[in-house]
Amino acid sequence: MVTAAAATQRRDAEVDLYRFDPWELPERALFGRREWYFFTPRDRKYPNGSRPNRAAGTGYWKATGADKPVQHGGRTLGIKKALVFYHGKPSRGIKTEWIMHEYRLADAGGKKPGNGSLRLDDWVLCRLYNKKNEWEKMQQQKEKAMESEASLSHSHSDTRTPESEIDDDTFPGLGSLPEFDDMGPAPAGAVLPKEEVQDFGNLGGDDWLAGINLDYLQVPGDADFFNNMPLF
Repeated sequence: MVTAAAATQRRDAEVDLYRFDPWELPERALFGRREWYFFTPRDRKYPNGSRPNRAAGTGYWKATGADKPVQHGGRTLGIKKALVFYHGKPSRGIKTEWIMHEYRLADAGGKKPGNGSLRLDDWVLCRLYNKKNEWEKMQQQKEKAMESEASLSHSHSDTRTPESEIDDDTFPGLGSLPEFDDMGPAPAGAVLPKEEVQDFGNLGGDDWLAGINLDYLQVPGDADFFNNMPLF
């Protein structure tokens, strides 16, 4: 049993357990994986009473079974109380798998009420654990998920193509095509570029017809087209 003088020499965390849900406490412990130890103060439920306030986080702790003495050398040094955490409000709370063993000194009568303070004890020693070891399983699953995410992120970074290796030439084959000047004379019937057509805009009246080759105006397959045209 831990005495009050030895309490300051221990490495258990000092946390007000009644401000948190039990599943938030393992991360605040100094050590432990399946069970965790804390020193915590206790407050009174009523200003003039000696009953401790068991409300905690989003629920409350409820005593189960009878108190058990902690003995050494035939002397009772402390009292052990077992509690179960219920999620929700009293009378409608849902029982969880979180268990707490509370150890207090047998000769510690608690502070007397007065001065408007609700403090019952400066500290008691608490042992916290989950009956089905669910917290450790959740931590293992979280660690595996983080490792998997890190592995995927590393794999993605390895398969990315560096920007320096990206070819900006979208149509590399166009550079090998011949220039128009190197293609030789245009075949028969090909349409000449616009700039090669002679400009007849300076001819006056009907003289612009003099620059037209009538062979261009013949309709294929009908050589007598112009001979049969009516005269006006």
